[in-house]
Amino acid sequence: MEYFHEQNFKLPTSQQMSIRQLGNLNDLERYHQFVCSLPSFRQNYLPHDSTDLERCRQQLNRFNGEESWALMAEMDGGIVATGTIERQPFEWTRHVAELRCTVAPTYNHLGIGRIMIHQLVELATSLGIERLFAEVVREHRGAQSKLRLEGFASEAVRPKYVRAIDGSLHDVVIMSKELQDVWGQFEDMLYEMDCRFSSGL
Repeated sequence: MEYFHEQNFKLPTSQQMSIRQLGNLNDLERYHQFVCSLPSFRQNYLPHDSTDLERCRQQLNRFNGEESWALMAEMDGGIVATGTIERQPFEWTRHVAELRCTVAPTYNHLGIGRIMIHQLVELATSLGIERLFAEVVREHRGAQSKLRLEGFASEAVRPKYVRAIDGSLHDVVIMSKELQDVWGQFEDMLYEMDCRFSSGL
């Protein structure tokens, strides 16, 4: 199922990057290479065992555009970042989805994470999702900053909620964004324009 049209970007370094839908099994080998290349603490953030090719295949099959959606950023023929939206499984929270974004550390300084998050927010809005949330380890200030730039706000902290590869426990900050606010701002802008037009300004 196609739910995202490929977007191309020119980074501050003049490098070209494209973002497109992830889920095609033709991407399996490169996806597996990407997640295997991540440091252990980032692999731990993924919803599956990245060292297992079959688990990667199963994960790609999940991104079918019904309950889960995924994007990937490509540079020089390789995957440098992935981002996912996963709808909540319970009927009373069907309007809510979780956003996740993972960038290869080598490319962290290029603003790819911010671009990916923006594209994911736009995708979620187009899907009719009303609220997005993300869980970020408290120490990951950069990720929190990128989310705030996209309108996410800290909602709560879960103490000692995640366990790292080395066994240490870490607090998680829950951040969320009401997507209907985007439409509310758009409606306010249209209303202001109508008022100006009717008043002759």
